[in-house]
Amino acid sequence: MAEDSSLVNYDVLQIGPIPNGDAVEVANKFKSVNTFILGGVATGGMTNMKKGYSDDAPRLLCRKAKRMYEVDYERGNAVPYNKRSQLNACGIDPESALMRHVIKIGWRNTIGRASYEAGKFVAPLISTAGANYRAVTQMWKEMHSEGADTDIVFQEKDTSRYKECVQIADLYVSLLENYAAPPSIALQFASSDFIRESLVGNYAEMLLKLAIMFDVPVQMWGSGKAGAWEKMWDTPGTADIPKGPEPRKYEKYSVMSVPEEVRKFFQTPSTF
Repeated sequence: MAEDSSLVNYDVLQIGPIPNGDAVEVANKFKSVNTFILGGVATGGMTNMKKGYSDDAPRLLCRKAKRMYEVDYERGNAVPYNKRSQLNACGIDPESALMRHVIKIGWRNTIGRASYEAGKFVAPLISTAGANYRAVTQMWKEMHSEGADTDIVFQEKDTSRYKECVQIADLYVSLLENYAAPPSIALQFASSDFIRESLVGNYAEMLLKLAIMFDVPVQMWGSGKAGAWEKMWDTPGTADIPKGPEPRKYEKYSVMSVPEEVRKFFQTPSTF
């Protein structure tokens, strides 16, 4: 790809890895760079760095930049939590296109689950230290009084809603175990079932809290895959839910599909 003469003295923020085949092409798009900020470190430590990704893009962008910063946030452990008021104080418009895009991605990644085909690689997202579980926990704490975050599951443990949450969570973990692609990346547990029970409990808790906070229907929502996200996430919220006798009619586009043979062994909600 030739340089674009209009992309001169841009400030570039790279927040994730770029596939090998696209890295050089993306970097060469910029004629010159004013400030380049890399979320991660250039040598093998970038966010979500894995096979098939390289550090070619940050290295090339660094050469073109007048200033370059590496922000090593230790795979999310060192990322600060920024409130809207803090963003305003820094001069970042919360209604800007960038912020709307970030909110849309945050909504998709919080409500939607990554494809079970990724097996053991996505299971940590709903672990106690996982990004998805921690995000929902933090939202709950921000929206409820102290102490409410510890007793809501106990309060609802005998309700049909919570039982449905557990049913869906158990199904998702079972899919991670049995339907990863390829099978070699399937989620596996040691002799104890404690970790499995923890994952099921965490996801059930997430489903319950999301239903209470945002009136999200209790369901195994699928976020899609990189480059092929489900269309519904383009319009965050529930405004696009059809009204009438079939309020969930649109779900066939967003509920994670379940292998046909799985239906025979799991008592799942009627929407599957």
